Amino acid sequence: MAKLQVGDRVQLIAKSDVFPMGYGALGTLVHLDERTHFLYVDWDDEFPGAHDCSGFSRDRHGWIVTESQIAVVDQEDISIDSSELPDFDLLF
Repeated sequence: MAKLQVGDRVQLIAKSDVFPMGYGALGTLVHLDERTHFLYVDWDDEFPGAHDCSGFSRDRHGWIVTESQIAVVDQEDISIDSSELPDFDLLF
């Protein structure tokens, strides 16, 4: 776990219904549990079922993950090209 540090920006890369925040969610690593190797993340968005990671994150923004479920990201790497988004008017 040495490569991860509190304060790292992370993105959820695991695809599973277990994660209510959804694939690709962004957050900040707020605690590394050296005993269990669990990682406490304060996710950018509030979501149902979230908690406060035992006081390490904001209420309803916390979720605990493992290292294999997240990737460290640079803010500069996060961008959205609106030309790649679908035309939502056509969906309804």
